[in-house]
Amino acid sequence: MGSLIVTSILVQGELPRTTPSAVPDEDGPVARRTLLKQLNRRIIKCDRCSRLREHCQDVSIFRPARYRDQTYWTRPVPNFLPATDASEPRLLVVGLAPAAHGANRTGRMFTGDRSGDFLYQALFEASFASQAASVDRSDGLKLVDAVITS
Repeated sequence: MGSLIVTSILVQGELPRTTPSAVPDEDGPVARRTLLKQLNRRIIKCDRCSRLREHCQDVSIFRPARYRDQTYWTRPVPNFLPATDASEPRLLVVGLAPAAHGANRTGRMFTGDRSGDFLYQALFEASFASQAASVDRSDGLKLVDAVITS
């Protein structure tokens, strides 16, 4: 998992600045969790892919009638991290972007679309998720020993 974190951060162009007090165990679970949270904050703010950002905005404007009453996320979607500070998750699920009316709408990967219906049911049955359904970011779903990214 550590190499994935470094790779993802390097793609962003620079390493995050952290202080020793913010990361007490340089290579331990707290440090890795801190790096993932920093990466998530950077992902949400990222605007380097202007075509992708425009597409996500357009999808939220010209949305299907079934989603007209919902507010779309329309920002880059952060990694979905385990509920606990698992230092080395056993499972990494990598999705593709954009998820027009799923993650782009809900702000969480594989949430609110048919692929998520299948994935979270399977994760639940394999004890990697706290519940079998994923409807929105506030539905109480928690990952167990797994990370979802794109």
